[in-house]
Amino acid sequence: MNVIEKIPTSIIVLLSQIFPDRYTQAEIDALFLFSGAPEPIPDGSKATKVQTWLRQINSRCNEPLKILGSILDDFLEKQSPGNTFWLNSTDGHVAKLAAEKDRIRETLMRPVRGWWIFRTKGDSLLADIKPGA
Repeated sequence: MNVIEKIPTSIIVLLSQIFPDRYTQAEIDALFLFSGAPEPIPDGSKATKVQTWLRQINSRCNEPLKILGSILDDFLEKQSPGNTFWLNSTDGHVAKLAAEKDRIRETLMRPVRGWWIFRTKGDSLLADIKPGA
Protein backbone atom coordinates (compact mmCIF):
# COMPACT_ATOMS: atom_id res chain seq x y z
CA MET A 1 0.00 0.00 0.00
CA ASN A 2 1.22 3.45 -0.88
CA VAL A 3 2.12 5.79 2.01
CA ILE A 4 -0.40 8.36 0.81
CA GLU A 5 -3.23 5.84 1.18
CA LYS A 6 -2.59 5.62 4.92
CA ILE A 7 -3.92 7.73 7.76
CA PRO A 8 -1.47 10.64 8.19
CA THR A 9 0.51 10.71 11.42
CA SER A 10 -0.72 14.25 12.08
CA ILE A 11 -4.31 12.94 12.23
CA ILE A 12 -3.35 9.99 14.42
CA VAL A 13 -1.75 12.34 16.94
CA LEU A 14 -4.60 14.87 16.80
CA LEU A 15 -7.35 12.29 17.29
CA SER A 16 -5.48 10.71 20.19
CA GLN A 17 -5.54 14.15 21.85
CA ILE A 18 -9.20 14.98 21.11
CA PHE A 19 -11.09 11.69 21.40
CA PRO A 20 -10.27 10.94 25.08
CA ASP A 21 -12.27 14.03 26.11
CA ARG A 22 -15.22 13.17 23.85
CA TYR A 23 -15.66 9.39 24.18
CA THR A 24 -15.61 6.78 26.93
CA GLN A 25 -13.50 3.62 26.58
CA ALA A 26 -16.63 1.67 25.56
CA GLU A 27 -17.65 4.33 23.03
CA ILE A 28 -14.18 4.27 21.43
CA ASP A 29 -14.36 0.47 21.19
CA ALA A 30 -17.83 0.56 19.61
CA LEU A 31 -16.95 3.38 17.19
CA PHE A 32 -13.78 1.74 15.93
CA LEU A 33 -15.28 -1.76 15.65
CA PHE A 34 -18.37 -0.43 13.84
CA SER A 35 -16.09 1.48 11.46
CA GLY A 36 -14.18 -1.68 10.54
CA ALA A 37 -11.07 -1.42 12.71
CA PRO A 38 -9.32 -4.78 13.21
CA GLU A 39 -9.52 -6.70 16.45
CA PRO A 40 -8.21 -7.22 19.08
CA ILE A 41 -9.11 -4.05 20.90
CA PRO A 42 -5.89 -2.34 22.05
CA ASP A 43 -5.19 -1.98 25.76
CA GLY A 44 -4.24 1.22 27.52
CA SER A 45 -5.57 4.68 28.17
CA LYS A 46 -8.07 6.21 25.75
CA ALA A 47 -5.30 8.20 24.04
CA THR A 48 -3.08 5.13 23.71
CA LYS A 49 -6.00 3.06 22.44
CA VAL A 50 -6.91 5.61 19.73
CA GLN A 51 -3.31 5.97 18.58
CA THR A 52 -2.59 2.22 18.59
CA TRP A 53 -5.81 1.38 16.78
CA LEU A 54 -5.26 3.98 14.05
CA ARG A 55 -1.75 2.62 13.51
CA GLN A 56 -3.17 -0.93 13.33
CA ILE A 57 -5.69 0.26 10.74
CA ASN A 58 -2.79 1.61 8.66
CA SER A 59 -0.80 -1.60 8.87
CA ARG A 60 -3.56 -4.22 8.65
CA CYS A 61 -6.40 -2.79 6.56
CA ASN A 62 -6.71 -2.42 2.79
CA GLU A 63 -8.60 0.89 2.93
CA PRO A 64 -7.50 2.80 6.04
CA LEU A 65 -8.88 6.13 4.76
CA LYS A 66 -12.34 4.61 4.39
CA ILE A 67 -12.26 3.46 8.02
CA LEU A 68 -10.96 6.86 9.11
CA GLY A 69 -13.83 8.48 7.21
CA SER A 70 -16.36 6.42 9.13
CA ILE A 71 -14.71 7.31 12.45
CA LEU A 72 -14.61 11.00 11.56
CA ASP A 73 -18.24 11.01 10.39
CA ASP A 74 -19.28 10.17 13.93
CA PHE A 75 -17.15 12.88 15.49
CA LEU A 76 -17.91 15.61 12.96
CA GLU A 77 -21.65 14.98 13.39
CA LYS A 78 -21.34 15.10 17.17
CA GLN A 79 -23.50 17.72 18.83
CA SER A 80 -22.69 19.51 22.03
CA PRO A 81 -24.67 18.02 24.92
CA GLY A 82 -26.11 21.44 25.78
CA ASN A 83 -26.65 22.46 29.37
CA THR A 84 -26.40 19.64 31.89
CA PHE A 85 -25.67 19.41 35.57
CA TRP A 86 -21.93 19.35 34.74
CA LEU A 87 -21.92 21.69 31.75
CA ASN A 88 -23.51 25.05 31.17
CA SER A 89 -23.37 27.60 28.39
CA THR A 90 -20.61 29.60 30.10
CA ASP A 91 -18.21 26.61 30.13
CA GLY A 92 -17.33 27.05 26.47
CA HIS A 93 -17.96 23.39 25.61
CA VAL A 94 -19.84 24.32 22.42
CA ALA A 95 -16.97 26.51 21.24
CA LYS A 96 -14.40 23.87 22.23
CA LEU A 97 -16.16 21.18 20.20
CA ALA A 98 -16.38 23.51 17.18
CA ALA A 99 -12.66 24.34 17.53
CA GLU A 100 -11.77 20.64 17.70
CA LYS A 101 -13.77 19.95 14.53
CA ASP A 102 -12.02 22.86 12.82
CA ARG A 103 -8.59 21.54 13.86
CA ILE A 104 -9.41 18.15 12.34
CA ARG A 105 -10.66 19.69 9.09
CA GLU A 106 -7.61 21.96 8.83
CA THR A 107 -5.23 19.07 9.45
CA LEU A 108 -6.96 16.90 6.86
CA MET A 109 -6.78 19.65 4.25
CA ARG A 110 -2.97 19.90 4.41
CA PRO A 111 -1.00 18.07 1.74
CA VAL A 112 0.89 14.98 2.92
CA ARG A 113 4.22 14.43 1.19
CA GLY A 114 3.08 16.57 -1.71
CA TRP A 115 -0.29 14.82 -2.08
CA TRP A 116 -3.75 16.00 -1.13
CA ILE A 117 -5.56 13.26 0.78
CA PHE A 118 -8.88 14.99 1.41
CA ARG A 119 -10.92 17.70 -0.23
CA THR A 120 -14.15 19.35 0.79
CA LYS A 121 -17.57 19.16 -0.75
CA GLY A 122 -19.84 21.45 1.18
CA ASP A 123 -19.34 20.51 4.80
CA SER A 124 -18.18 16.99 3.91
CA LEU A 125 -14.65 15.66 3.65
CA LEU A 126 -13.92 13.29 0.79
CA ALA A 127 -10.90 11.04 0.40
CA ASP A 128 -9.34 12.17 -2.84
CA ILE A 129 -5.73 11.16 -3.33
CA LYS A 130 -4.06 13.36 -5.94
CA PRO A 131 -0.83 15.34 -6.38
CA GLY A 132 -0.69 18.61 -4.45
CA ALA A 133 -0.18 21.94 -6.13
